[in-house]
Amino acid sequence: MWQQQGSRAASTDRLQAAAAKRGSQTTASYVALARQPAPAALLNTKRHRALGPPPLDTAVSRSEAATKLSPTAAGFTGSQESTPQDHNRSRAAGCQPTYHVIPSAQVSEAACPTSPVDQQSGFVKPGCLPQCQPNPQQSPYLPQHSPYLPQQSPYLPQQTPYLPQQTPYLPQQTPYLPQQTPYLPQQTPYLPQETFYIPQQSSNGAQTVSEFLIGQSELVNLTSPAASALATTTKRQPPKPPPVNTKASEAELVTEQPTLLSDPGARAVVSSRAFADFTPKASFEIKKCDVHRLEEGPPGQAELTREQGLHYYRTMQTIRRMELKADQLYKQKIIRGFCHLYDGQEACAMGIEAAINPTDHVITAYRAHGYTYTRGVPVKQILAELTGRKGGIAKGKGGSMHMYAPNFYGGNGIVGAQVPLGAGIALACKYLGNNQVCVTLYGDGAANQGQIFEAYNMAALWKLPCIFICENNKYGMGTSVERSSASTDYYRRGDYIPGLRVDGMDVLSVREATKFAADHCRAGKGPILMELETYRYHGHSMSDPGVSYRTREEIQEVRSKSDPISMLKDRMLSNKMAAMEEFKEMDSEIRKEIEEAALFATSDPEPPLDALCDHIFHNDLPLEVRGTTPWSKLKSSS
Repeated sequence: MWQQQGSRAASTDRLQAAAAKRGSQTTASYVALARQPAPAALLNTKRHRALGPPPLDTAVSRSEAATKLSPTAAGFTGSQESTPQDHNRSRAAGCQPTYHVIPSAQVSEAACPTSPVDQQSGFVKPGCLPQCQPNPQQSPYLPQHSPYLPQQSPYLPQQTPYLPQQTPYLPQQTPYLPQQTPYLPQQTPYLPQETFYIPQQSSNGAQTVSEFLIGQSELVNLTSPAASALATTTKRQPPKPPPVNTKASEAELVTEQPTLLSDPGARAVVSSRAFADFTPKASFEIKKCDVHRLEEGPPGQAELTREQGLHYYRTMQTIRRMELKADQLYKQKIIRGFCHLYDGQEACAMGIEAAINPTDHVITAYRAHGYTYTRGVPVKQILAELTGRKGGIAKGKGGSMHMYAPNFYGGNGIVGAQVPLGAGIALACKYLGNNQVCVTLYGDGAANQGQIFEAYNMAALWKLPCIFICENNKYGMGTSVERSSASTDYYRRGDYIPGLRVDGMDVLSVREATKFAADHCRAGKGPILMELETYRYHGHSMSDPGVSYRTREEIQEVRSKSDPISMLKDRMLSNKMAAMEEFKEMDSEIRKEIEEAALFATSDPEPPLDALCDHIFHNDLPLEVRGTTPWSKLKSSS
């Protein structure tokens, strides 16, 4: 480049000297445009070094020089001004892209038969073209444009790959249709479900399809006008599944649809969705129990029927939803006072209830909502008792810790006080000789109470049919069991009483262990002690956030690995004992039941003041009760 710049500077000096000698006419005849580097082969030639790139004349503008250029002499009929396209054409033709404005009258090949360079001045002779310039007599416009076509040719291939870029886009769209296609088969089985259940729908008035679908969303009310409108226009309606306690055989369940089987399409429906397709019974491995003073413990396998599994799932899910609703009402300040929630420990209440008879007895501490429900109390009465309403199970005067039902002696607010009471109930069972047992529950926080060991002693002496159960949820209020107890083997605390340690997060393990314990007591062998290893998701009570003495990660780990509801659901699905649609429909029904119960619990009236002293005595004549002052009298009726 520096050689070229030096050559240009020398040429400029020589051109200015020649211009002064020849005059303005000569100056106007030599104007250089669009200087660009020449090919390396040309730069090294002697002619190029001698000629050099002609300089621009500052006295003549580019447009003025273009007007003096004859189109015929220049060899093109287009624009008079040199353009970048002109440079490309010349460069494609193998020429030095340097153009000279030459008078048209002097352009001829005869003017320069030997050399276009003047040997004295070193400039191009007037009328001569540089050797690299095409011959103007041969219509150079076409050769100059001919290279432009090859330049267009590469441009077309550049466009051509763009079409293949578009072409793969269509295959990208094409797989989208198969993605939609599997969605239709997912919808298709749902129509057979509607067809299969039509006869049952006409008899029990179950949910419509629209109500079921709308119920899947937490944000839409099941009683919305849109749901009602859809319900009236829907012809095919899937009702609730058959009752879980049905005694009908599989054959009877299929033959109950005589009108349906006459339709050829319905036969395929029945064959795909009939209850005979589900596994009626399955066996599961359960965790082996640790035993104390026993030669053998409960079996390591548990059998579960389809009806039992659906019943267990519904009960535990109802307790879970009920406790979550109680949490919501408490935070809204609709429920006041003490409130201890049971979510996370549902397998304990369900497993115990599944192993004993309705005539057997249960007494527990203040975390009593789950046991109140399993003992037969409806959800709306439990929530109404929590809100202190007249329709509560204790007429709104018991609250969270004092709920009662037949053969259920309620929650008790004093820590450990229910254990001696349970021993007394077991004494009554033995005295009456009715072959009944009493399940007496307490928590790990009460396990160190002295009255519990006194009850152990009396029950062992008199061989009472009492099952002492310690629900070890790892924390007594906010204190872990390792910090509160020198020995955390609570199933060994009875010493001379046999004991079991059970997985309290598995409803089947709890059921089998409780059956084993009840048989032990009914056989006249005396009391037995069980420790249920469980976990509560909420804090000790609603006043306890539950994360100051344990981490959120610990709670989440238990929920993800050992949740009792999820464990039962996975077992049934993996053994084809139920369909996912059944669980979804059941969840929708439970949510609706809880919402209706909450509405009742918030709209039912509170008990009147004159009912304050009622039910002090059982089945007694009305009597007067002194009020806060001697002259205030209240009446009590049973």
